[in-house]
Amino acid sequence: MTRLLLTLLLGTALSASADSFLFVSGGQSITNGSPVNVKALKAKHSGSFFWFSIGGRAYIARDAGVLSRIKDVYSPLFATESDFTIGEQAALFSQQMALMKEQLRIGLEPRAGENAKTATRRVELKYEQNRLAERQNVLARRANDAAAGANDFSARVDGINRQIELQLHDVGLQLVEQRIAVAVKN
Repeated sequence: MTRLLLTLLLGTALSASADSFLFVSGGQSITNGSPVNVKALKAKHSGSFFWFSIGGRAYIARDAGVLSRIKDVYSPLFATESDFTIGEQAALFSQQMALMKEQLRIGLEPRAGENAKTATRRVELKYEQNRLAERQNVLARRANDAAAGANDFSARVDGINRQIELQLHDVGLQLVEQRIAVAVKN
């Protein structure tokens, strides 16, 4: 009995790993399981779809509810909880460059006989540069924290992918059983 149960469990695990899954949405695609010819499948089936092969038989589903469900299955891959700050850093750098340009135009140091307005503006520019530098430091710390989080996430990707593959297998079987997925030629 134990051997039969082990054989059934092992057989299920092996068949699940031989399955193939392709999710196409908005022209973007993501696959799990055994390799598939993404280019050929996208050429054969236009638009958004969930294509899968279980037990050597291929199916496709285009139902909006199904596609939303598949997107939810993949969500752990995109939920890194990282905080990428490159755009914010680039904007701050641009602001700093504009301030430096103005500082060079009016001079970094006071000049004899300059008007009070120029001297005041020089102080304002220095204050603004310091404020931007502080913001840049905050963003740098956030970027470092995000990189550490991304490293941790990378270590977990294989397990996440395996969980996704198992969920896709179950969803695929349900879609076939409910006749939502349509059989297609491989």
